[in-house]
Amino acid sequence: MHPVTLGDDVVTLSAPTLDDVDAIATICQDPEIQAWTVVPSPYERHHAVWFVEELVTGGWSEDRERTWAVRVDGQVAGMVGL
Repeated sequence: MHPVTLGDDVVTLSAPTLDDVDAIATICQDPEIQAWTVVPSPYERHHAVWFVEELVTGGWSEDRERTWAVRVDGQVAGMVGL
């Protein structure tokens, strides 16, 4: 399955890309994210690259998982997955 973009006037959900790696790495520095999710700690940029290249891209292409970047005003504000 190809990634699907969803949205309205407030938020857009779209598959994260390599262009989002720096934003993902920054967001994952939040101690609350590290405490309440399964992200590596410390979270480094190469983790974000792996996340996009393997988990996101592989999840969509292998029809096993769907991951979206939550975007507000075009900026990554978080992630959601099924």
